Amino acid sequence: MAETDAHTSGREPRLQRVLAEIDAANAHDPSRATFAGAAQPRALIEGQRAHAWVLQIQPEASEALQIAARAHHLRRWEVERSSYPRTREGYLAWRTYLYDFHGRAAGELMQAAGYPEETQRRVAELLQKRAVKRDPEAQTHEDAVSLAFLELRLSAFLEGVTEEQATRALRRTWTKMSPAGREAALSLGLDERAADAVKRALS
Repeated sequence: MAETDAHTSGREPRLQRVLAEIDAANAHDPSRATFAGAAQPRALIEGQRAHAWVLQIQPEASEALQIAARAHHLRRWEVERSSYPRTREGYLAWRTYLYDFHGRAAGELMQAAGYPEETQRRVAELLQKRAVKRDPEAQTHEDAVSLAFLELRLSAFLEGVTEEQATRALRRTWTKMSPAGREAALSLGLDERAADAVKRALS
C-alpha cells in the first residue's frame, strides 16, 4: 500500500480503486527514479509523491485533487518526447498533448469506478494547469507536482543542461509556486549540487 493510502482509507471505495489502478498502470513505466534509497518505476513514485505533497499541503483535499496529483504522469512513457520536434515549440506541443492524454486516461478509470462526469472534468481541468493563480486547488496541484519534480528529478535534470538553463527553469518553477509551496521546497533534503542550483536561481 502506498504511503498516501493511509490518509484516504475510510473514504469512498471508488477513490481507493482509482488510486490503485493509477498505480498499477504507472508500475509499467520502464524508467526508474530513486526515492528513499529505492529505485521504483518513475511515473509510479512521481504520482505517489505528488499525492503525498497534496495531502501535506491540504489534508482535506478533494478526491478530484488527489486523483489529479496521482495521475499527473499517468502512462506518460507511452508518449515519447522523441515523437515531437526537438525544439521549444515541439516541447510545448508534447506537453500540451500530455495534459489531455493524462486527463483522458484518468477519466476512463474514474468512469469505470462510478465517478460523475463533473468530477472527471474537474480532474481534467486540474491536469491542464491553466488556472494556477486563480484556483486554490490548481495552485495546490502545481505546488505538489513541482515539489515532486524537485525531490525526484532535479538532480538528473541538472546533468543535461547548462547552469543558465537550469536557473531559468528553476525560476519558472518558483514563479508558479505559492508561498507555502516555496517554503516546503526550501526544506527539501536536496543534494549539494541541486541545493546550490536552487540558491543560484533565487539569488
